[in-house]
Amino acid sequence: MFFFIRTVCLFLVLFLGLSVAMQKFFVNVVSSDERAIMPTSLTMALPSSLVRTHDTKTGLLLAGRIAQNSRDWAHARANFTALNEKFEGNATTSLRVMTLALGAGDFDQAIKTAEAINTDYLLNDAFKDDGETFDLARLLLVGKLVKEGDIDGAQALIDTLHRGALSSFAKPIMEAILTAGQKD
Repeated sequence: MFFFIRTVCLFLVLFLGLSVAMQKFFVNVVSSDERAIMPTSLTMALPSSLVRTHDTKTGLLLAGRIAQNSRDWAHARANFTALNEKFEGNATTSLRVMTLALGAGDFDQAIKTAEAINTDYLLNDAFKDDGETFDLARLLLVGKLVKEGDIDGAQALIDTLHRGALSSFAKPIMEAILTAGQKD
């Protein structure tokens, strides 16, 4: 047992020593100007460099997915917004852009995207079976209508919510808010 522990400790010391030696070697070999432009983390640098250099549909989609998986919400939002604007958007991309804008606190962009979703998908009969997918966009538009004072329009939009987890939670709350708003 002693020999095993000693061997493991020696390997750890050896690997740590090699790691430090490699770092010192690269510090001496690579100039400071080159190090300044090198990414410190490829995962975090990849989405930002793709935003600047790639404008293909696949590049923007992959950069957005990598950024989102890395919890880099700003780059994910930039990539998905560019994807939605440069190429014909689809429902999934539009919902992702809206959700990322909500998460970033950019409510104007989220409402603008929700209105585009309403125009492009909710009012289109081809998407009538995908109702629950768009309930978050509907709820955002309900909030906008309530803020504008259009209680009847908000109630009509709430009535279009589909049965699902989101609407089961939000519909009674929104109806209570609208009822209270009508009594004022």
